[in-house]
Amino acid sequence: MSGIVTKQNAMASQSTFEKALASFRAGRLGDAERELERMLKQVPDHFDALHLLGIIARRTARSELAVKLIRRAIGQNASVAAAHRHLANALIDLRRPQEAVTSFDAAIRLKPDFLEAYVGRGFAWLEMRRPAVALEDFDRAVAVQPMNLAALHGRAAALNALKRSQESLRCCDQVLRLQPDFVEVLILRAVALRELGRPAEALEACGRAALLQPAAAKALIVQGALLADLSRPEDALRSFDRALLLADEAVAHNGRGSVLLDLQRPDEALMCFERALDLQPGFANAHNNRGIALGHTLNFEASLASLERACALEPESGDYHLNAAHAYLQLGRFEPGWQLYERRPRQGCVADADGWPQTHWRGQEDVAGKTVLLHAEQGLGDTIQFSRYAHCLQAQGADVVLSVPPRLLPLLRRLDPAVRCIAQTDRPPGFDLHCPLLSVPLALKTTAETIPATVPYLSAEPQRVALWRQRLGSEGLRIGINWQGRPTKMDLGRSFPLACLEPIANIAGVRLISLQKDAGTEQINALPANMRIEVPAAPFDEGSDAFLDTAAIMDCLDLVITSDTSIAHLAGALGIPTWIALQQVPDWRWLLHRADSPWYPQARLFRQSRRGDWNGVFGAMRDALLANPARGTASS
Repeated sequence: MSGIVTKQNAMASQSTFEKALASFRAGRLGDAERELERMLKQVPDHFDALHLLGIIARRTARSELAVKLIRRAIGQNASVAAAHRHLANALIDLRRPQEAVTSFDAAIRLKPDFLEAYVGRGFAWLEMRRPAVALEDFDRAVAVQPMNLAALHGRAAALNALKRSQESLRCCDQVLRLQPDFVEVLILRAVALRELGRPAEALEACGRAALLQPAAAKALIVQGALLADLSRPEDALRSFDRALLLADEAVAHNGRGSVLLDLQRPDEALMCFERALDLQPGFANAHNNRGIALGHTLNFEASLASLERACALEPESGDYHLNAAHAYLQLGRFEPGWQLYERRPRQGCVADADGWPQTHWRGQEDVAGKTVLLHAEQGLGDTIQFSRYAHCLQAQGADVVLSVPPRLLPLLRRLDPAVRCIAQTDRPPGFDLHCPLLSVPLALKTTAETIPATVPYLSAEPQRVALWRQRLGSEGLRIGINWQGRPTKMDLGRSFPLACLEPIANIAGVRLISLQKDAGTEQINALPANMRIEVPAAPFDEGSDAFLDTAAIMDCLDLVITSDTSIAHLAGALGIPTWIALQQVPDWRWLLHRADSPWYPQARLFRQSRRGDWNGVFGAMRDALLANPARGTASS
């Protein structure tokens, strides 16, 4: 360190400072501080004394004082790079990263190869959620000293934030070869492994971190997220609760709230998100999750505002825009809903669609005489629901090619002989325009009143219908039932226990015929003796094609009762009378507060009046059947 002092006090000051510096280096910070304060009474503007006193203040958790002292020192001598770096570190402690960057800049101007300043500035950029810029600084630091652990740690963190998980994992492994007990890097390694879909290894990394540092709240937070991914919500809650005992962290409250949402406990989840936002008002994911929780507690306008706030904070997040789009669509505000829906993450679209030279059709061009490729995305139910739009483009004079999941190809080839259906895995024929299937409603400016709802627009194979009509017979009121979707987060709250259908099963003359496949069929063996379910004999949709037998069976039925699954869309597209059991706040396409559906005129919606109350739903269905047992149409 260098200093500026008056000549008459120079000798005494230097002696006092050296004594203070010796105490500091020996870890006697209190002794050093007393010596320095005594010195400053004699020489108030001594650079070295102010600088070292600021460092001591920061080490003793008094960062505000550290900033004041080091700034005073820099006022006396602005040419010492280390002082600017120490000021920046104190500003980082105070969560003032933008000011810290300015001080790191000053340090680097004075010392262009200042490794610690590059590392510090990199972590400041990370704090400001600018990982690409951070990575540049960490790369500069690694260029100065390739094996510097702090620089490699920062580089791994930046790569994680950029979702370059494989590179981050390699960087973490490089650090851990040098220092196997680097807890923060073990946690980063767990995050990278989670992103790469390797949860067992990620849990192992979290476990090692927790053993090395039991008070590592971050390890418990990542562990909680992993356990939630693995559908172990109770274990996940325990991890987040342990983390919160160690540190009142916004990310832990947010993670805990997400698990409570999965457990269908939105009121408790909402309190977690509110606390996360108290601690970190600009936490976009907490605003997003708060919006979802508010929707589940019937606070729809507040939900929309919170989701919009998340979008504003992170404009590049497709997930946040998708959730906001769903909120608008659920409220029947289709124009802003379809606009926001365009920001959704693409799922399952035709490969390289964004790189095609043909125009992405958005509704402006006339399609008459043109070949338009509509490419499906998302789930089977979505594809069935939105395949109706092929007719709309045909009506405008387009030659339509519909690219769909291979499993749906045999079914959707029955959409219209004039629509050319191909598998997503096949190379499309020549075309002039293309559009993702779920973007067509925006291109056509679809409103709730203009949904193309002419049904049926699909049909079953006549030979299969004849076969199943013979097998099922014509006795009784034949009701096809489906009670569970695929066991994923998307299905949370939508499925109902098969036993809920008991009030309907006990109606004289009713036959319940299972349309359920795979998950959920095990419930049939656990039913009470008086509840009989007919299970169609094999073959029943065996093989790689989806829904061909199901469609044929539906054609033989009087009514379909289903949860919110692809079966509802298939029955709707076939024009079969369909009753859909919905949770209190259902998926956006069923809108709110109505018993009919603008997508399927023959469908009738039965909604929970209270969260989780399926008994009320099936009691209402029973009453409706008893009142008019011969009909299951929407007007019943």
